[in-house]
Amino acid sequence: MIAELKNRTLVNEAVVKKGITRDIRRQHILLVGLLAIICSLSCMLYFGLQFPDYLSIAAVLLFIIGVALAILSFTLPRWVVRINMRRIIEQYQADSYELTYTFSDDAIQFQSSLMANPTQLSYDSVKKILLCDDLILLKSKAKLVYFVDRKRFETGDEGDFRILISKKCPKAVPREYRC
Repeated sequence: MIAELKNRTLVNEAVVKKGITRDIRRQHILLVGLLAIICSLSCMLYFGLQFPDYLSIAAVLLFIIGVALAILSFTLPRWVVRINMRRIIEQYQADSYELTYTFSDDAIQFQSSLMANPTQLSYDSVKKILLCDDLILLKSKAKLVYFVDRKRFETGDEGDFRILISKKCPKAVPREYRC
């Protein structure tokens, strides 16, 4: 294993869209499912007790609620991506930038092409690692998401990254990714 891994990731709208969509997928499905169950049970209870003859109205309302939740489930990721891209453009006056990650034994250091000073993230701060097709998402305890391109390791490769991250923060690593 290499002592220090380097990775360069180009962060643009496509990367943000893919990463954010992957990040909020589980919470979003749970939210939509819970809302659908709560709404359907409350409507059935209300209409069943109040108007036993009008159960067809309850069915229509449940259909409308289901359509509204489906529309919400498709538009929510786009809203979050737009908000994040507006923040990036406003903060950095650029629609894309490059991050250089250095994974050492002590911490993860990353340097943005738009900022002069590097930033460090300790391995203890990494709460979860999510996998995408060509991205690795590092989610911190502060609920920040860091995008790492799986194919752009300069020193070492993804296998070395798996070994390092499995040693440094094993609870954050998904089971199929552990070494």
